[in-house]
Amino acid sequence: MKEKIKIGYIGLGRRGAGVMESSIRHMNDVEVVAICDTYLPAMEKGKELLLEVGRPEPIMTTDYKEILAMEEIDAVFIMIGWNGRVEMAIDSMKAGKYT
Repeated sequence: MKEKIKIGYIGLGRRGAGVMESSIRHMNDVEVVAICDTYLPAMEKGKELLLEVGRPEPIMTTDYKEILAMEEIDAVFIMIGWNGRVEMAIDSMKAGKYT
């Protein structure tokens, strides 16, 4: 069993940033390798939330498919609104990621 699960985190709006701030960034067995959002200020906030607690700087992208292509990513959190979430989830599972 792995010591750390490496995740890609998609969606850093209010809900996504809130979950990142309240729980994900504090989990010692989770490493956020990459974050994704189409709104750059939200993505910057997500990066800062991780850096505040001493986590490594994540890879940042506006294209979620770049996260799905990363072999080191074990799982993907999808924290966007309903529009597009199903397609992203299907793409993620097809890429072999826990979703």
